[in-house]
Amino acid sequence: MTYCVQSLLFLCLYFLLHYQIKDRLLRKWSGLVFLTGGLILILWLPYMMLFFSTPIISIGTFLIGVGLFVTQNKYRRLRPGSPLHPLWRVSTNLADDFPFDPDMQQLLDVLHEEIGLPRYRAIGLDTAINLDLGCGRREARYVIKALRQDFGTDFSGYKAWRYFPRPMFDRLPGRWGNGGVGEIPLTIGMLYQAIKARRWDTRALERF
Repeated sequence: MTYCVQSLLFLCLYFLLHYQIKDRLLRKWSGLVFLTGGLILILWLPYMMLFFSTPIISIGTFLIGVGLFVTQNKYRRLRPGSPLHPLWRVSTNLADDFPFDPDMQQLLDVLHEEIGLPRYRAIGLDTAINLDLGCGRREARYVIKALRQDFGTDFSGYKAWRYFPRPMFDRLPGRWGNGGVGEIPLTIGMLYQAIKARRWDTRALERF
């Protein structure tokens, strides 16, 4: 019974911290503190057992730290009305047909955080994040997850293999070639249109 109560208390503590700590750096360092403290307690577990008859304290502290650290970016997205992304202040970096609205602002923020946007390179709707910006399969997964979270966009129709080689082929240059599987451009314009439509329609977006 004691184990169950202590486990429940640590679970409640984790959810309290999970939903209350929204600053990225505070979340990161809180996670590191709990994680480090948990590791120390685990290493001292034989001595801890002299005072506490359960390892829940050390294990619970460690798991709270892991949970906070791996979700450090959960609340980092810009919201409507946030300060403009630096790229918006450098008009020469954006194509003439680039849309200026909160959705695009937030999309740029997501892309900048996940893959990094070049400061001195022109960015347009036809810029492909996979072919032009060096975005890999893993980074794209985080981009899609962030857009689903931020905009509620349905990405059930999105197929990563159309834009990124399967892992076993990553080290085979030219394996597909000529716009084949894994080399279809995944453009900023496609992501923007998917956000506007709130769903990913592969056929329509690839004609964009």
